[in-house]
Amino acid sequence: MGTNRLLKNRAEAKALALEIVAEQRALDEFQEEVKKLAHKRGLDQVQYELPMKRQRVLDFMHKNDMGRLDLGEDGYVNCIQAVKEHVWIATKADIGVGDPSGVRSLRSILSRELFMRATKRVADPKAIEALIEEGEITEEEIAPAHYTRFRAPYIRFEKGQS
Repeated sequence: MGTNRLLKNRAEAKALALEIVAEQRALDEFQEEVKKLAHKRGLDQVQYELPMKRQRVLDFMHKNDMGRLDLGEDGYVNCIQAVKEHVWIATKADIGVGDPSGVRSLRSILSRELFMRATKRVADPKAIEALIEEGEITEEEIAPAHYTRFRAPYIRFEKGQS
């Protein structure tokens, strides 16, 4: 039976439902076997401990400005600083708790006409660039309405030699 086609009748629906029940039962039994094996090997708590251990390694690497930690034959760990994102503050409502002090909204900086051209319910970076290129506004004038935010760093384990 194709996985994406519509069912034609009640019998097909019932057959597919029974197939789902059987497959789910098999998955549940498999997961139960995995739990028993993990407990037998003393690994049942590992799933809870691993995230905390990863965070400790990340914190150490980030604090010590380490981009890479060599693990010898087991590979290496990379500390990844995710890409930064540019944030435009269109209105006061866009100012959040974690935003830098001194940020201002474009609405408070620009005239109504320019504000309407620079936003589409939210700040429109392309429209703002166009206004700067046209000489209608300057980067310095609107600088308080923009900042760069970095995403949280994370670590990635890699196999092979570093």
